[in-house]
Amino acid sequence: MHRGAGYLSQLSTDLYEQSRATVAEFLDLREDDQVVFTRRPPTR
Repeated sequence: MHRGAGYLSQLSTDLYEQSRATVAEFLDLREDDQVVFTRRPPTR
């Protein structure tokens, strides 16, 4: 996800992508798996 060209936008994008990597490592996902953040958990 790219948020813009400014310094804070780039920092935000880097931190967001780093959080994806952290979650993927924690869940022991394969390299071709994806981490998707959603607003709220799915309902039944």
